[in-house]
Amino acid sequence: MSAEIAFVIGVTSLLFCICLGIITYLSSEIEYGLAKEFGYDVADGTIQSPNYEEYALNAYSSMVENNRDVIRANSRRFRYTLECLFLGIGYLSLSGYYFLGQLPGSIELLVGIVFTACVGIVVFYIHGEHYLVLERD
Repeated sequence: MSAEIAFVIGVTSLLFCICLGIITYLSSEIEYGLAKEFGYDVADGTIQSPNYEEYALNAYSSMVENNRDVIRANSRRFRYTLECLFLGIGYLSLSGYYFLGQLPGSIELLVGIVFTACVGIVVFYIHGEHYLVLERD
């Protein structure tokens, strides 16, 4: 593996990382609180007790469920972003090492293979979510 190939892999990974981060940020829409109309209806007496408690609890349950879907999707996107960031930093570092080190071809190839294996193990660890403390539901 040459410095140019490692550089291209690194830059491409960082560009993917930036794109995934932007997509994740722009698609993050969390629901919170009840609609203002609900408050007006309770204040006007349109919704009486015990119905308003049921409406409020159902609304909050629905929002929690929707937010879980958003958080789950964001978690997946951030995981991909982290993988791309790790690859980008790693391969850019490797290209700098190749450029500054001026190693012979066989040593350069061996370093590239060992480095790629190490990066693969870390990316597999990240992608497999082996770092999670709590189990997903």
